Amino acid sequence: MPLRRSKVSSTSKAKGKPGAKKTRMINPSSILLNNVRSHWGIENRLHWVLDIAFDEDSCCIRKENGPENFAILRHIALNLLKHEKTSKQRSIRGKRLLAGWDETYLLKVLAGLLKLV
Repeated sequence: MPLRRSKVSSTSKAKGKPGAKKTRMINPSSILLNNVRSHWGIENRLHWVLDIAFDEDSCCIRKENGPENFAILRHIALNLLKHEKTSKQRSIRGKRLLAGWDETYLLKVLAGLLKLV
């Protein structure tokens, strides 16, 4: 979304001659709104990927620290699957399913932990 600019008029005296100058100033509130919108856009895209690939919304873990712990595990798994490049044609969900079916592919994905550390 483009930043909103406010028109500002000012008058000045240059070399004894009065003059009017019109300038445009960036409105600070539009910068803040733009940052907030972009943050929520990133947040919504991340939630969408987690929901599609890991079916996060239907997770029934509700007790104590379980939801937070599983959210961390899902984020780690998502990052590992994103960094795994040998299966470029597959989606994140497809890579997750393949890792569940094929142990050698799972080891390739888990080898990404060593690269991230």
